[in-house]
Amino acid sequence: MFGALILAAIERLRAFYSGNVMTMADPGGMDGDGHTVNFIPALRDVATVGQGVADVATQVAATAARVEEVADAIEAGPVASVVGKSGIVTAAQIGAALDQSVSMPRADVRARIYAITFGA
Repeated sequence: MFGALILAAIERLRAFYSGNVMTMADPGGMDGDGHTVNFIPALRDVATVGQGVADVATQVAATAARVEEVADAIEAGPVASVVGKSGIVTAAQIGAALDQSVSMPRADVRARIYAITFGA
């Protein structure tokens, strides 16, 4: 989910920076003028993690939109596909459609779901 850069920033925020006096034993300390060395890098790590969370939220929103499109197609009942067939959509077919639609533009998702379901 997160890349190495984001995971490293998370780890530094979790384990490196502290409220202790900056010493050789605690180089991430913010007290005792440690903030003059560590504050800006800590803020950069916060920004890196924030951007990573925003990127994941965008991916989740895109996936949720695709799932909603599939649910709408199912709720509409038997559907006519792009090849003129109709029938019931199964969970396995929905999974296959979602797997294939993840990298597709949103406008193409519904037509592709129908094509996968009914054989195009």
